[in-house]
Amino acid sequence: MLAGAFPAMAWATNGYFVGGMSLQQMAMGGAGTAMVEDAGVATLNPAGPAWTRTQFMFSFSLFEPQRSFEAFPRGAGAGTGILNVDPTNGARRSVNRHFYIPGMTYNYRWDDNTSVGIAMYGNGGLNTKYNGGSATFGQNLPLGLTGLPVGGVLPVFQVQCEGPFGGGSPLPGQTDTLGFCGDSSSHTIAGVDLIQMFIAPYYSRKITPNFSVGIEPLIAAQRFKASGLAAFRQFSNDPGEVTDNGYSYSFGGGVRVGVLWSVIPGLGVGASYQSHVFMTPFRKYAGLFADHGNFDIPSNYNIGIQIHPWEAHRFLFDFQRIFYNEIKSVGNNLDANDFANNCAVPRLLAKLTGGVEGSTASNASCLGSSSGPGFGWQAMSVYKFGYQFKYGHLKLRAGYSFTKQPVRANNILFNILAPGLIENHLTGGVSYELTHALTLETAFVYAFGHSVYGQNPLSNAPGSIALAQNGTPVGLAFDASHDPNDQTIRLYMRQFRAAVGFTYRFE
Repeated sequence: MLAGAFPAMAWATNGYFVGGMSLQQMAMGGAGTAMVEDAGVATLNPAGPAWTRTQFMFSFSLFEPQRSFEAFPRGAGAGTGILNVDPTNGARRSVNRHFYIPGMTYNYRWDDNTSVGIAMYGNGGLNTKYNGGSATFGQNLPLGLTGLPVGGVLPVFQVQCEGPFGGGSPLPGQTDTLGFCGDSSSHTIAGVDLIQMFIAPYYSRKITPNFSVGIEPLIAAQRFKASGLAAFRQFSNDPGEVTDNGYSYSFGGGVRVGVLWSVIPGLGVGASYQSHVFMTPFRKYAGLFADHGNFDIPSNYNIGIQIHPWEAHRFLFDFQRIFYNEIKSVGNNLDANDFANNCAVPRLLAKLTGGVEGSTASNASCLGSSSGPGFGWQAMSVYKFGYQFKYGHLKLRAGYSFTKQPVRANNILFNILAPGLIENHLTGGVSYELTHALTLETAFVYAFGHSVYGQNPLSNAPGSIALAQNGTPVGLAFDASHDPNDQTIRLYMRQFRAAVGFTYRFE
């Protein structure tokens, strides 16, 4: 059902949440918690539809995100490296650029004080797809380690693998002694694809002529797939559920509640709260996401003010807070030293010694565990401003929003796959009432390009090894602390969105 309803849809605005669901919100910087123009307010504040008539709304958006990353060489003083994304010699762009986002709302006016209805819309998503490139593993491992005799042959552990994360085969002429590379040249494309959809029935009622409340159960569905990450299988608690398993589907639910108060003529205040949305895990990727494949949708709240001093002018301000950090798969940090020494080292020692030393048992520091690496996203605060000018049947809208993107420099590596970097949006739109029943609308969004620079701590991790008297390795340690010789990676994102839609009123 999810695939059929949203066949090619992915976006990232405020983190991975869309900036505005209805066209009115989209055109006004995402603001609208305290403004009732149509039933689309239900997607932001379920207290709003109590003020509207019976109607049906439909919208269709074309969304074009531009994502890229650039990997630079390590510093001249770099030593041992666990994983180095080979220099790209310029930006490597994600090849998927065009996506389509439908949305719809039906509102039924039960009586003068009550409305019920249902909304279906995309809550958010992320998509990247990088072709080509390569990655180097085991760079400059200590001489004591590389000189260990294995069957009379001096092993070489450094290897270059196809794909940005080494998910493909070793490059021609390379020997993959420790099995760092992925298992197929078909896994050279690295990326992810996530979409989230809400079906939201709601109940909205005026308690007094100036105050309304609303409740909106949220029925959520999402799908996800990852590709080109086979090199990480040996560092996962569930190696078969890391990458290239096709789409995995997840379902769950939560609730949104809201209030709307017309304080005095010309001044309105609204607020809404969306609970943590509990989802079933992505079982096909239980070895990739922290917390065993769980990918719940974070709680968030909105507070809004509408100032309407004259009939022709409306001014909006909204504040939104999104708690990405409460979801382990999104909010857990990549602790490079913990990952390198408590996950990678035991796995590598087990391979080197045939299981005499080290361990392949499940480990709290490995991918897929509750405390394992995530994307390190922080909670976000979003500030949204909107303006509407009305002239007869015509309404002109404009807006602006700004935030601090959630990706931190010390988590740059995994965020190559999930660059939710946008901080500033400029928006606009037009609404025209053709008849008493039918209104046509457009909206446009330009998200300014934004770059984030950070270091790959796994690219420069000086290592040492302890040997038993018989030459068997019994201890291996890396120092993956950040230092100036770490590889620098730059992420970049810019977005465009254009949408059209209509509202049809039945009364």
